[in-house]
Amino acid sequence: MKKLEWDLSNLFKTKDDFYSQIDNVRKMTQDIQSFKNKKIDDKLLLELLNRKYEIKEQSNNILIYGSLCYYKNVNDDECAELKKIAEQTDNEINAKLKFIDGIILDLGRDTIREFLLKNTDLKKYDLYLDNLFRLHEHIQSDEINEQIKDNINLINEQLSSYNTLLKCMEYEDIESDGKKLEITSANFAKYISSRDRDIRRQVYLSVNNAYSDKKDEFAHILNMIYGLRIKNAELENYNSVLEKVLFEENIDSRIVTSLIKNVHDNLPLIQEYLDLKAYKLEIEDPHLYDFNVPLDNGLK
Repeated sequence: MKKLEWDLSNLFKTKDDFYSQIDNVRKMTQDIQSFKNKKIDDKLLLELLNRKYEIKEQSNNILIYGSLCYYKNVNDDECAELKKIAEQTDNEINAKLKFIDGIILDLGRDTIREFLLKNTDLKKYDLYLDNLFRLHEHIQSDEINEQIKDNINLINEQLSSYNTLLKCMEYEDIESDGKKLEITSANFAKYISSRDRDIRRQVYLSVNNAYSDKKDEFAHILNMIYGLRIKNAELENYNSVLEKVLFEENIDSRIVTSLIKNVHDNLPLIQEYLDLKAYKLEIEDPHLYDFNVPLDNGLK
């Protein structure tokens, strides 16, 4: 099974290298603060953006390594700590680089256009610069950005609690041919797709009951996360979390409206498919646990 594991050595050969990179990226982020006191021309803007994206690349590597290390083995406490540190570092770096947006916005769109004409090397940042001016009204002060950063850290903490809750879920055993079968997150999909309907029913109830027991804890975590996302949307002058997500990604809201409409309009097709599947399975009164059985030539 080792051959099937992610090889993270291309990012960092050791965990010491991971921590060393964090120190390095923090130093680079501190050094770049000197641009706050400089008069920016096209050459300095290019240097500033080159250094910014070098920092971003290294910070992304830290975040990817921490996340993949965790999902490689969610039961490893050390990897969980690496993920937490990586997320906090990435959030910290992003917050400290926010001043660059302010410098560019203060220069103004016309000045930036002149810089782009004068220095063709800046063209690679054309999309970033155009998007920055599009987001202008939602760019905030250092004080508000600090609040946003703290909220993101709290969101990440709640997500960690959510993952821990998932990891610690315990399911009741089921019975098949007089033998007990242990149900886990890893084998649930196998048994819910079984040709044996009684096994499907048992495993469905086992998992459903386990989640029902934890529903208040899950609800609390999700409410906390969404509440913090609402606060961040408000801090950035958006009317809703959805508006914030769509605007930041430059997605027309009509796409979401159209998607929802098309799903509703095509519900009869989905219902017809499920009726056909129940007929093929020879089930008169189908339940949710019946629809994971694959339809293939070997159906019996």
